[in-house]
Amino acid sequence: MAMVRDAEPGDRYSDKLGKILPAELTATYFLLRSLAGNSPGLTLYLAILTVILCVAFYFVSPKLIKMTTQKNRILYSVTFLVWVVAIDPDRIAKDILALPIQDVAKFVFLASGIAAIWSFFVPLVMDERR
Repeated sequence: MAMVRDAEPGDRYSDKLGKILPAELTATYFLLRSLAGNSPGLTLYLAILTVILCVAFYFVSPKLIKMTTQKNRILYSVTFLVWVVAIDPDRIAKDILALPIQDVAKFVFLASGIAAIWSFFVPLVMDERR
């Protein structure tokens, strides 16, 4: 039986954190990323597939991982996008945003900081199943 991924009344912060981490999507992203390799020409396609995966997962998550609360499904999907930016900030900065080389390090630092803050914040706002 699949674990219920919506927060339950009485869940501790660490339980909520474990339920909202996008492990399934992140693993899929790593597969797509490895297929894209280091080719800058495939970065846009990787980004498009990431958004499609995120939207599709929003709709299948009630059945796939037993996450039924709409707010939690949105948080899960946004968390996945935040993680993708934190996983590949250099690639995104150079290939999609076309930032000058002197700004890439700033973007990497900012993306990492936002991912850390977001990951800390999300369990605090998760809806509990009633």
